[in-house]
Amino acid sequence: METVKVLKNIVYGETERENLTADIYLPLNRKSIPIVILIHGGAFQAGSKEMYENWGAYLAQNGFCAMSINYRLSGPDYPSYPGVLEDVSKSINYLVAKANEWELDPMNVAFVGDSAGAYLSTLAALKSGISSYRVKLIVSLYGVFDIVEWEEYTNRTRTDFVVGKLFGTSSFLGFDLYQEANPMVQIEKVSRYHKFDTEFLLIYGEKDDIVIPEKQTIAFSNKLKALGIPYTIHSVSDWGHFWFTKNENMSSHSEEGDLTKEPISKIKPVIMDKLNSKLKKTI
Repeated sequence: METVKVLKNIVYGETERENLTADIYLPLNRKSIPIVILIHGGAFQAGSKEMYENWGAYLAQNGFCAMSINYRLSGPDYPSYPGVLEDVSKSINYLVAKANEWELDPMNVAFVGDSAGAYLSTLAALKSGISSYRVKLIVSLYGVFDIVEWEEYTNRTRTDFVVGKLFGTSSFLGFDLYQEANPMVQIEKVSRYHKFDTEFLLIYGEKDDIVIPEKQTIAFSNKLKALGIPYTIHSVSDWGHFWFTKNENMSSHSEEGDLTKEPISKIKPVIMDKLNSKLKKTI
């Protein structure tokens, strides 16, 4: 008997340039289904929803509605911020509109994102405010949390000015813009004015030289600890960046994105335990 329905290339919104599409993995014959939005990485300028194909199917088999999204990508003449945050909001609002028809529970939502996707997940949750859904958990894989630091680091270590493309300006010329888009700054502002109770599961590779853990994930965990925001942090030894999703063009590891192989096989139970405990209702 079929237990999962896969809806490919669903149009959930549009920009001035393109339709925004997603793949939705929907468990059948269930009620009050929690929602997981999957947001790919790729330095804001590359990547696709197909990178989360393995995770989408697996999550649906375990009782979650998983939605892997494409979002607008930045380019030399096309800064994608702040529109890219609107894309994330449109994706979850699409599922909110389908909640009754598909037996979804918008009050139990998680974002799962890697690298740039973790950054977008966090910023979207911080800026969601009062809405028709509730983000209870962010699962971050080697995420970017201090966008100013990452701009400085990437300007030294690569030649594509990845953060400048995202915003259409530098942090020097666009200071206020960078501050409003910096999770490290915004988490403190949000927690100052109301109780921010979204929990974070932070996972990183100890050998990551693309998003330096000490400057990003570990620094953000220290901020969460100081603010009293719940979080759990896990490190993966002997691995760096690009291993959580199918991403053959950006990594030398042939096993990347394979849920049965290390390091995913070791970290998968941690992720599933947290998703189950935070999103699934207990009787």
